[in-house]
Amino acid sequence: MSPTPPKKPPSKRIEALDYLRGYFIVIIIIDHLERWPSFLTIFTGNGLLWSNASDGFVITAGLLVGYIRGYKARHHPFKDIALKLAVRSFWLYIWSTLATVILFLLAVPLPAPANMPVYDFAALGMWELIKDAILLEYIHPWVYFLHLYTIYLLLSVGAVWLLRKNLWWVLALLITIALLYPGASPWIERVPIFFIPVLIGWYLEPVRDFITSLSRQKLRALQTSILALFCLTLAASIALVFSPSIYPQHITELLTSFFSREPINAATIVIAALWYVGLFIIFHHAVPFLKKYLAWLLLPFSTSSFSAYTVHGVPLLALMAFTPWPDNIFVNTIAGIVALLATLAIIRLPIAKRVIPQ
Repeated sequence: MSPTPPKKPPSKRIEALDYLRGYFIVIIIIDHLERWPSFLTIFTGNGLLWSNASDGFVITAGLLVGYIRGYKARHHPFKDIALKLAVRSFWLYIWSTLATVILFLLAVPLPAPANMPVYDFAALGMWELIKDAILLEYIHPWVYFLHLYTIYLLLSVGAVWLLRKNLWWVLALLITIALLYPGASPWIERVPIFFIPVLIGWYLEPVRDFITSLSRQKLRALQTSILALFCLTLAASIALVFSPSIYPQHITELLTSFFSREPINAATIVIAALWYVGLFIIFHHAVPFLKKYLAWLLLPFSTSSFSAYTVHGVPLLALMAFTPWPDNIFVNTIAGIVALLATLAIIRLPIAKRVIPQ
């Protein structure tokens, strides 16, 4: 009788993160299209709430860097990890530059609605755009995160080194300094949104072990508390954006300044973290539903998130330029769905898989 093969250890992959990352790409595409009113507003908030999908995308990227390039690779030679991060950063830099120039060039012959990003080639010239894109001084807003991630991946080499040396407190101190200077520059004000998750990613397995060790009652109470705060703050933000008259004028002004996005401040970062955890809990419980009904959409956008982010501007340009009736809710909703499907089709092309970072 042949021996029974050993059982595989249970996978430590966090499936909810895969679906969540794909969801953030979906929302980013819809938000960048900027066709409102739309029934898709219920999922996106038109990108106007206290936190948005770009925050979630940055948080997820930081978590994965801290966990995959940090904790899981902690026994690999540091030079190998540093090289992987640097090479990834280089290719994202190349594509942020290329995508910036290509998207602005594609927009030149198109009829340009007010919300389409355009470049004044007549006044500034092609070489000025190329120079600014190479120097990261001017990036197309639809691929702006590639610019941020280029910088953050290079800085992650130092962050991973600090974590390997158990100098987590130095990384925490640097994050705190960035928190104290909101508005210093767009990439500095988002440093905490990326590097706090890097720090958490390094300790992700102990955190997960602690959570799973909680009794069912304590875990349910913790999740309920987080979801209650998530729903309350989300409702408050929705009301402020879409029905500001609900609040007295001084409350509206106070909330708008307190949860500022220009610049992003500490309160906004706390909200981003709270909403991320709230969404994670929802997605964690919804994994069976997501697998059955939405895996076809969310998983390709997750596994090829940077490809989708890089190329989604191409269908957006066509839809912005040629879709009629921009105030029609049904047309706008269909345009949003077409943008998603077109981006999905592009990232599945063999050439896209070969040449664009996944």
